[in-house]
Amino acid sequence: MSEAKSGPVFFPWFLGGVMLLFLGIMVYVYHGSKEANPVMLDEHGNPRPSAARVHEH
Repeated sequence: MSEAKSGPVFFPWFLGGVMLLFLGIMVYVYHGSKEANPVMLDEHGNPRPSAARVHEH
């Protein structure tokens, strides 16, 4: 006669909830960063030229 071990059931559900919350925040921040249009500044606060532009000298 073996009885099932009734350990703490709350702990795995808590860890699963924390993981889902973390992943949800990561997805939210990822989508927010896709809409952002960051501008790189130099040491004087002036916008740097974009790396996408090709400067041919």
